Amino acid sequence: MLIPGHMSMGENLPVGRFCHEQKLSVEIRNRMLSNGVQYTRAFDYISLHQLEMMGLKCGEIAEMRAAVAQWAVMPQ
Repeated sequence: MLIPGHMSMGENLPVGRFCHEQKLSVEIRNRMLSNGVQYTRAFDYISLHQLEMMGLKCGEIAEMRAAVAQWAVMPQ
């Protein structure tokens, strides 16, 4: 899963804001939005395989995982 079981979700943000704050590429943002991911609350239900199916490349998935790990530990 995108959010491992030992992490808790950060603040529920629009995906565009999340990508901007985490300095993710426009391509990652656009792929998430075009696949219907509007808010970060959905991250708890997205698997790494689904990210591949959305068309994210290996490096983009790594960037997304790093951003989620940072977001998940941020104080709400």
